[in-house]
Amino acid sequence: MNSLFSTAALKWLSLVGVIWLQTINGTNSDFPAYSSQLKYLLSISQVQLNNLAVASDARKLLGWLSGVAAHFSPHWLVLFIGAALGLIGYGFQYLFTLREVSLAYGQVLILNLPARNSICWINTVCYLGTMQNFPADSRIALSLSTSYQGLSAKMKSTSHRGKKCAATTPESQPRSFP
Repeated sequence: MNSLFSTAALKWLSLVGVIWLQTINGTNSDFPAYSSQLKYLLSISQVQLNNLAVASDARKLLGWLSGVAAHFSPHWLVLFIGAALGLIGYGFQYLFTLREVSLAYGQVLILNLPARNSICWINTVCYLGTMQNFPADSRIALSLSTSYQGLSAKMKSTSHRGKKCAATTPESQPRSFP
């Protein structure tokens, strides 16, 4: 009975981990949370902002790569690739919104692709793990895991708001990005 309880508890704990992993990594709905700040910092038009949004959505074209990688590679490697893509793409964008680095419009456009593609890699492993842990109730488990993805935008906007005061002080001038 103890092993049955621990197995069930680990399954539910893995679902909680999947929800947090998806929330922290970033989701499909986080671009609107910081797009107006990008528009202001880059001094771009609405058309150029729309191009950034298209680049954000273009990551879906490469989403199939994560499925192929998950089929032929260990899941930890697919997670690592997703984390690396997110760290690079979102990391530089975050530093840019804090005015820690200077980025041109083209650089932000290019950084949007790996940033937004990272969620495909993370979601692939999360969904596979959830379906394996809950074979009989995989639809319910998947819907629970995806229902919390909206937390990511709130977490990012709150984080940006908290750092905004530090970013606008006179001594925090933008540094060049090589």
